[in-house]
Order: sequence, then C-alpha cells, then structure tokens
Amino acid sequence: GLTGADKETLSDEALRLADGMEARGEVEKAEVIRKIVSFFNDEMDVREFNAVLLHTDSHEYRLLGKFLIGYHYEKIGFYPEARGYYSMILKESKDGFVRSAALFAGARLKYFEGRFAGAKKLLQRSLAENFPGARIWLANTLLVKGEIDDAWKLYSEGADRALEDFDPVTVLSMGDILVLMRKYDEARSLFKSLRLNYEKDEFIEAFFDLKSGDTFLAEGRLDEALNVFSHARDTYKTGEGWAMSSLSMADVFVMNQDKESLSSAAAIYEQVAQAVLPGSDYAYLGLASVQIRLGKYEDAIKSADVFSSKYTDSRLKPDMYGYKADAVSRMLDSLYASGDHLKAARLFTRYGASIPFGKKADSYLKAGKSFYALDLWPDAVNRLNSAIRIGRDDVVEEAMITLARVYLKQKDTGSAARLLENFMVRFPKSVYKAEVENILFKSAFDRGDYEKVALTKNPPGGPAGLVLKARAFTMLGRHKEALAAYEQAASEL
Repeated sequence: GLTGADKETLSDEALRLADGMEARGEVEKAEVIRKIVSFFNDEMDVREFNAVLLHTDSHEYRLLGKFLIGYHYEKIGFYPEARGYYSMILKESKDGFVRSAALFAGARLKYFEGRFAGAKKLLQRSLAENFPGARIWLANTLLVKGEIDDAWKLYSEGADRALEDFDPVTVLSMGDILVLMRKYDEARSLFKSLRLNYEKDEFIEAFFDLKSGDTFLAEGRLDEALNVFSHARDTYKTGEGWAMSSLSMADVFVMNQDKESLSSAAAIYEQVAQAVLPGSDYAYLGLASVQIRLGKYEDAIKSADVFSSKYTDSRLKPDMYGYKADAVSRMLDSLYASGDHLKAARLFTRYGASIPFGKKADSYLKAGKSFYALDLWPDAVNRLNSAIRIGRDDVVEEAMITLARVYLKQKDTGSAARLLENFMVRFPKSVYKAEVENILFKSAFDRGDYEKVALTKNPPGGPAGLVLKARAFTMLGRHKEALAAYEQAASEL
C-alpha cells in the first residue's frame, strides 16, 4: 500500500506503517519493516540484512528483502549476484507483485548484459502479467534485435506519456527508432530535449549534441552533420566533449572519401589519439585505417604499434590487429613491386607474423624472392618452403621454381632435381617447363648421370645443351658421338 514516488517518501511511509503495526502488537513484523528500511537506505550491509531475513517468519517480507538485495547488487554492477537473488524469488513464489518485479528485473539484467534473446522472452512474460515498464523495455529490446516494426508499435502505445516519465535508456531508444523510421526532425527534437536535462554534465551534454548530428548523417546531410560536430568541438574545446565531437567530425571526413578529406580526418584522429582521453584508442584505430587508405602503410603500422603499447586491454585490439595486418601486407606488396627487396625482407622479418593467414602464402613467396634477390639463401629457402606448404597452385608453382633456383645457387643440384621432378608431375603444362627441363638436364650432368644426358634426343638450351651432351659422350668414352654433338652445336651457333 506504499505510494511514495521517491526514496525518502517511501521510507517515511514504511516507517509509519511499522509504527502502526507495533501499536497493534505486531512487534516482530514492525521490526522487520524497520530493518528493511535501514537496508533500503544503505544503513545496513548485506550480511546483516540476510541474517534478519533468515529469522523472520514472514514469507512475503523475505521475498521483498531478497528483491532489495538483488537490486543492491544490480546497482553496483554485480549482475550474477543480483540475478541469483531474483531467481530465488521466482523459485520461492508463484504469484504476487515481488515475483513480477523479480521477473522484470531479471529481464532488464539480461538486456544490460547484451543477452537480448533471453531478455525478450522474459519481458514478454512480464508484459503478459501487465508489469509496469515491461512494454517499453520489450520495445527497447526489440529495437536492439532489429525488430523495428514490433518495437515501433510498442513505443507508439506508450506515446501518450510525458517524456520525463521514461528512463534515459528508453528515451534514447525512442530517439533511435525515430531515426530508423525516418522521422528525423522528431528525433532531433527529442535529443535536444534530453540535452536540456543534463546541462551540468559536459559528457552527456556533448553526447546528445552528437546524437542530433547523427540524425543529419542518417538523413544523408553530411554538411549539416559536420556543422553540428564542428560547433560542438569549438564549444567544448577540451576534455571528453571535445574528443567525442572531434571523432564525429573525422568520421564525416572519412565518408567524403577524397584525399583532402581523408588527410583532414587523419589530422583530427591524431590530435585525439595524442590527447589521451576516452576515445583516444578509437582515434588510433581511425588513424590507422585512414593512413592505409592514403597509402601511408608504414605510418599505419607505427600507429598500430603505439596503440598496442598504450592500450593492452582495449576491446579494439582485434580491430587494430586487422588494420596492422592489412598495412603490413599492402606495404610488402608495394616494396616487392618496386624492387626494394632489402626493405621488403626487413619488413617481413619484423612483421611477417602479423600478416593474416589468407595472405600468408603470397607474402612468403614475395619475402622468399626478396631474400633470393639479396643472396640470403637460408632465409629464402625457409620462406619459399612455407609458401609451398600452404599456397594455392599459382603460388606453389612460382615458389617451387624459385626454390629450385636457390638450390642451384647453393650448388645443391640434387635437391633442385628432386624438387623439379615433383614440379613436372604437379604442373606438366607450366610456363616454366622449358626452364625446368634445362635445370633437370644440367643437374643430371652435374651428378654424373652421363647416360641420361647422352640419351636426351633434343637437349634443352640450344647449342649449350648440345655441348653438355657432347661432354657426356666424352665422359662415357663415346668419342665419335661426342664429335658429332660438338659439330651440331657449332652449326647452330
């Protein structure tokens, strides 16, 4: 029967109720109510209050007390503990207001934890019981889940209530759904009204300024959005409001996509990143992204490295890892294409592990060829073998022929021959077929297989191949055939 609209009034009403009970001789119940009020007003800890509930005979008061403990834990962010108390109430009661309140509170917890499917189910049950607030919170949940039409229907059913009657989460959700329904002017009006309620809190004030700007973005009016964000940035000058509006400005510049706009975005992202404010980690992310689009891959890698050293626990780490991987991959491609094998090899040595698996094989090939160009044979062998193990056929084909060339540089003709024999089985129509046949022919001579060389009807390599065949005949003591081969070679010069 309590009707108070605020904590103080409710407490006074409850204490008067306790006084009345005591006057009627219900001393124990009166004392329990006073203990409940003490806990409600943070004058008693959970351990003491639990002891009070344990010794009371009133089932109803125990349920109410458990609900207040759950709510206490919810307020301080201990959601598992809060959920535990709400669940106990549901198990220990079949009906009543406290049970309905626990059902609704448990549903809201799921919402705050991001468990929207579970929240939807509980809120539908709560709505079926006509619990106050269930309709609007179900609408909030449906909005997050993308069920826009159903959410809008529920919001519309509560549209006759004054704005201040709704909690901030609901009002924000109502603004967002107005944007989704393309009611941009109404959304802007709502966000401006909310802003007036928080004029002493710069962060929240800036937040609603930016929400108004976002409505212009959704409407495709980029210039108006930029004006809103620019005005907010000039207004707040420093701190969180400045950082938020600056990031919004940079995001708009990125949407414009031209080089000048991207450069402006990079400059703003860098300012916010260096300011070390909430949002600075996101600024590093935006900076790296824009630097990649501008072709400044080395700068993007540096931004990623600074981010990693400053924000070891940031939730944005996976996103930044992706940008760094992209920057390293693109920079390796650029250096390889320009023939700067030294820088390509250095880049791969330092950052090769950052390259995503889908691009690993190609990067191994390019790094291997760069090491080959620098006469760094062991490094070349290692990377080319890796490309062969995981690459697509086109990568494997080029990696195998390059690796054979490395083996020949190392005078390891046996390894080259074994590799290329496998190569011809896998790629019988390769564009490198002539080169492979020439290498196999020479390696046969080098390892002393003169019989095989001598039996080659049309030696690869033109006159040089005929000379090698003549030498094989000589090694076999077949001088007449050797002379004929020399004469044929001479005639083809």
